[in-house]
Amino acid sequence: QTDEPNLFATTTIVEVPKELPKVNMVNSCLKKLKSHLAGFDMVVKERTTATAITEGTWGFEHTKACFHDDIIPFVKALKELFTSFDQCLIDEVTEVQNVFKQMELAVEQHCEEKNKFQNKMENVLQENDRLLTQALSVEI
Repeated sequence: QTDEPNLFATTTIVEVPKELPKVNMVNSCLKKLKSHLAGFDMVVKERTTATAITEGTWGFEHTKACFHDDIIPFVKALKELFTSFDQCLIDEVTEVQNVFKQMELAVEQHCEEKNKFQNKMENVLQENDRLLTQALSVEI
């Protein structure tokens, strides 16, 4: 018997988290984005619907104020959300790539160890056959 571990009988356990840490950040960014889009839709409807009071004064000043007060800040906030969302996705993809690289290295190492073990097993079996043949050829 050898001191080599039996690779066929051992199980390699790889712990995989239920959810990657960055997924929560991405989900949070998506919820904020959805909320801002819903708010923007309401603001545009409010600001662009003419009423009896504003019909007479409707014009450039109203449109300018609408853009200045609501649309421009919303677009800036939306841009920040998209930037944050992009960064979260980049971070998550990078983390997943790192995990895959680690798993790939572990698989390669286990394959090498398995091949070494199989070679040793073949050598032991050949030696066993040789010894068996030698033992049978000896006359008692």
